[in-house]
Amino acid sequence: MINKVLSVQEYKELTEDFRSICRRPFSNIYLMSDDIKRFIELERVSFEKSDYGLIFYFDEDTFYRVCLYVDEKQLFEIPSRDKKLLIRNVYRTKKKDVKLSYVEERLQSLGFKQEGTTAQIEGNPQELIANCKVIEQYAKKMERKGYSCIIPDISCYEEIEDMILESRVIKDYHMTFRTKEEKRNMEKGSYLCIVNEKGELCAAIIADMDVDIAQIEALAVKEEYKIRGLAPILDYKIFKQLCERKIGLVQGWVELDNDDSLQYHMSLGYRFAGKQANEWILEK
Repeated sequence: MINKVLSVQEYKELTEDFRSICRRPFSNIYLMSDDIKRFIELERVSFEKSDYGLIFYFDEDTFYRVCLYVDEKQLFEIPSRDKKLLIRNVYRTKKKDVKLSYVEERLQSLGFKQEGTTAQIEGNPQELIANCKVIEQYAKKMERKGYSCIIPDISCYEEIEDMILESRVIKDYHMTFRTKEEKRNMEKGSYLCIVNEKGELCAAIIADMDVDIAQIEALAVKEEYKIRGLAPILDYKIFKQLCERKIGLVQGWVELDNDDSLQYHMSLGYRFAGKQANEWILEK
């Protein structure tokens, strides 16, 4: 039976109760405590409880992010629901443990399909922008041709998000769910886009900027504007913002089977952060 998680305290009690039964459960809960609290307060977390553990469902609008808290040696169940299910198992690159292998074998038997593996990359904005001196000059050249990098109004966010998803550079479950109010409260410059002389959207980037760390969530260029060097311009502009804000670390995730993306990010000066994630999907 699926129930809503009504409070952070209830969430803590549920996990503590299961730990009294299974001292070292498997968990793929990689969300920070503030993120868990946020979803609970938005009334977007539900759970199923059984002898084998807990299955948490975080409602991200177009899909459920499923977080496990289970005895991995038990034959736990995860039934399909009214939206597709995403299970994201994050692990250190050189240490995929035995528990994770048990879990992923079970996921496969339950009908989940592994959609891919992503790797975390990171860099120091000061070092990254030092590699962008050529891009700085190129950005000025493109400005003279009518391509402007602007901070869009929130009314443009939906168009930007739709363009990013249509480009297929990321999948819909890579797009962070936010309410309209949360988007309104994001740091100015979290959404950047390039428009042409007619004001038409050509390319865009989304970054979540915290006090010390920034997460690059997505960058895409419309098909008809590719091979014009717009992606490096957006990266340069975001690095410049991060340096001005004195943010010391920028991170992102890239798909390991996307050689072009990997080579591009390495050329900018990113490095692997030592974490990977296997992503499993169960369609509704």
